[in-house]
Amino acid sequence: QVRGIYLTGTCNNNIFSNNIIRENELTGMRILDNVFSNTIINNLFYSNGTGIEINGDNIDYNTICGNTMFGENTCIIIYNGSNENNKIYRNLLRDSTSRGIYLGSNAVNTEIYNNVICNDKNGIFVTNSSSALIYNNIIYSNSEYGIKFVSDNTNGINVAYNLFFSNVNGPTNGSNFITWSSGNIINQNPLLDINY
Repeated sequence: QVRGIYLTGTCNNNIFSNNIIRENELTGMRILDNVFSNTIINNLFYSNGTGIEINGDNIDYNTICGNTMFGENTCIIIYNGSNENNKIYRNLLRDSTSRGIYLGSNAVNTEIYNNVICNDKNGIFVTNSSSALIYNNIIYSNSEYGIKFVSDNTNGINVAYNLFFSNVNGPTNGSNFITWSSGNIINQNPLLDINY
């Protein structure tokens, strides 16, 4: 099928947990316009076009945590609208063909923390976003960058206390777009044994 779960238009204050969402052509879960305060927790996503897509205006205060995602084109996308105060934490995002997390147009005050992001093309890809906090993540073995930044409209990104290891082109390309705070660790093996 094309999409597994579709949320739109005042679909608020729900919990989606303990699902297996797989093999959807476009998205495992799509969240579109005016959706607030949902929690997506402890699900397994695999072999979808995109795992979770947040796309549109006023998609705020949602939480994505405790999920395992692999074999997607991109695991999590937030873009194409004014989306504020969403949190992405404690997820395992691996083996995507493009990006672990895509943070796109007008995503504001997104927090990305305590995730393991590995074996993707770019671990986190950021463009036209502002005021994001990226901290306490383990980002390793990505075939381009740990975090890739594109566009001069990207600003106010704070990167702190992350561990980067064995990202082919380095931890990041984006020193002009970010605040590289203290506590980031470069090229220390996390010694993780991750199984599906």
